[in-house]
Amino acid sequence: MPGCARAWATDAPPPAKKIPVVDTYHGVEIVDPYRWLEDLRDPDTRDWIKAQAEYTDRVLQALPERDAILARLQAPDAPETVIRRVQRRGERWFYLRRAPDENDFVLVMRERAGPPERVLVDPATAFADGRRWSINHFDASPDGRHVAYLVSEGGREDPDTRVFDVQAGRDTGLRIERTWDARWLPDGSGFFSMRLPRLSESDSALDGRRNLRTYLHRLGAPDPERDRLLAGAGIDPRLPMDPIESATLTVPEGTELLLARIDRGVDRHSAFYVAPLASLEEDAGIPWRRLADFQDEVADIAIHGQDLYLLSSRDAPRYRVLRTSLQAPDPARAQVVVAEGRGAIQAIAAARDALYVQTLDGGLSQLSRVEYGRGTPQPVALPEGTSAALLPRATAADAAGAVYALAAFTTPPAYLHYDPAVGRSTDLHLLPPPTADRSRIQTRVLQAPSHDGVDVPMVVMHRKGIALDGSHPALLIGYGAYGISILDPANWPERSVIDRWVDNGFVLAIAGVRGGGEYGRPWHLAGKEATKPNTWKDFIAAAETLVREGYTRPERLAGNGASAGGILIGNAFVERPDLFAVALVDVGWTNALRLEASTNGAGNAPEFGTTASRLGFEALRAMDAFHKVKDGDRYPAVLLVHGYNDPRVDVWFSAKFAARLQAASGSGKPVLLRVDYDAGHGHGTGRAQNDAQDADKIAFIRWRLGLSGDAAARASGAAGE
Repeated sequence: MPGCARAWATDAPPPAKKIPVVDTYHGVEIVDPYRWLEDLRDPDTRDWIKAQAEYTDRVLQALPERDAILARLQAPDAPETVIRRVQRRGERWFYLRRAPDENDFVLVMRERAGPPERVLVDPATAFADGRRWSINHFDASPDGRHVAYLVSEGGREDPDTRVFDVQAGRDTGLRIERTWDARWLPDGSGFFSMRLPRLSESDSALDGRRNLRTYLHRLGAPDPERDRLLAGAGIDPRLPMDPIESATLTVPEGTELLLARIDRGVDRHSAFYVAPLASLEEDAGIPWRRLADFQDEVADIAIHGQDLYLLSSRDAPRYRVLRTSLQAPDPARAQVVVAEGRGAIQAIAAARDALYVQTLDGGLSQLSRVEYGRGTPQPVALPEGTSAALLPRATAADAAGAVYALAAFTTPPAYLHYDPAVGRSTDLHLLPPPTADRSRIQTRVLQAPSHDGVDVPMVVMHRKGIALDGSHPALLIGYGAYGISILDPANWPERSVIDRWVDNGFVLAIAGVRGGGEYGRPWHLAGKEATKPNTWKDFIAAAETLVREGYTRPERLAGNGASAGGILIGNAFVERPDLFAVALVDVGWTNALRLEASTNGAGNAPEFGTTASRLGFEALRAMDAFHKVKDGDRYPAVLLVHGYNDPRVDVWFSAKFAARLQAASGSGKPVLLRVDYDAGHGHGTGRAQNDAQDADKIAFIRWRLGLSGDAAARASGAAGE
């Protein structure tokens, strides 16, 4: 091992060449020495990334604990069954399931919520072409006879739509390329198909997420290219849309209405239009009429009879529920059904008996029931310390009660049905009984005082009985974007993630920083665009609190952010390199000034800003970790993890950040770029890939924290001390 380590130390790829490009924003010049790495069609770029990936793989494979850690993660009793996207169609239940012996999620059906399950589509066997496919989305027809499902290869998220005939037990042979969504007509005769534009070799990657169009495909039609085009930018003046907007068409259960939901990138608010369903059969076109526009700040709607319910943040930052007439909607004069409260309303669903409402407060979501015509929310009883996620796709408009997922950090989720007739919930037994015993794990909620005196909530998990003497390795995770609550256990469907870190000796902490949704829209807006620095300053405060409370010390602390959380972790360790020993950056945005030049950048302008305005430029510049890196600063060890096929955060973000840090850092600590060429943003990544990635992360951190013993010191030559 020592000899190999010394050889690898001289085998590091050469530093990235510098070809400065100067951009001028509102009179300010910004120099970018690594712009060339953004061109993934350039052989030099591909070769540099490949060399980095191969070198990183050699370093990680040599770590002394890596193989043993991976073996533990792959033990038969390590994972638990996970299910997603539960949908009810009559007495049939459809969902995606990954059992302990399954690498990828399979599409299953269950009759009357009872065993046995029937596997409809297993990507591992359905497509015998040597490539790894995964199911992105599905929608079952209202009669449960057919399922439209979307599959993509290698994490690319440009899926094909196929249709499975449940009765015949086989695919129909349909294939529609580059799709994004599928929603059935109520009679099952066809479905609405949202499609991505087709790109030529000369098209920019930026064009791949613009000008989405929605078609009507009739079951049995031989040529999807001849499907009827219904919605998209410039298609119908009665349904106005911009190129970055997309239209999801559905028929709300129990209605004869065609509903169009217009989404604008990552903006949580949408515009809504309706038309008679019968107009699909008329030659005169669809007479769309607007229910709510973007300025009404409506995040979702529900329909019951002739009443339209709106989930709106207009004049109510934590949201409220309004009721107006479906025939003559007037959001400005709508009646308040559920007033704004301390918690932030997250979701609504209309059942036969009542409107069900999900409200988030701090980190846990609660459910309430609002009986039609009475307007007094009544809480649905939940076990203490649990969080409930309302499932609108499984809550039927023609049936009483609501279906929801119940979650806590140290117990696996359960799927329950609330029965208003008896006032209690029953387990649907969609999941097998849990096998893991997590009584060894202690959970504590802390408040971290941030730079401006605001308390930031943080959940800390570790083995029971540890001494708070600062000796423990710790991993601090943060996100802080889009108003998503990372502290809600419902957003952590796989409890094995917690086991993996705690059982390897770590204190695991999750910080609910501003920019997230822990306290509603005000919390989100306090970490968005010009206020974005609060996001990483809150994260720094959480790290300092872990140290102050005796959980760890800077020499034993690792920080982690993923996707938009790349802004958080990138800025945190660049501004405070003394506070972290290791930084993990997963598929992260780290070069904010170039967001709009990326595949998914235009749709994210509502969240982060645009360089088109001076204020937007200043906001993006302030959150750009790449341009904050200083030559000679002693940065911690860094592991950047990315899927090469990522359509949400292009791999060049991590490539550029790695190049800059490798050239600048004066600490001599490794900056590694781990690239999976059969993965994207994480959607569709198989269990084997996740296991290997987690083993690499855990082994890398333990090595850099000095927890691997003498063998770790021998391996250190592979990447510098």
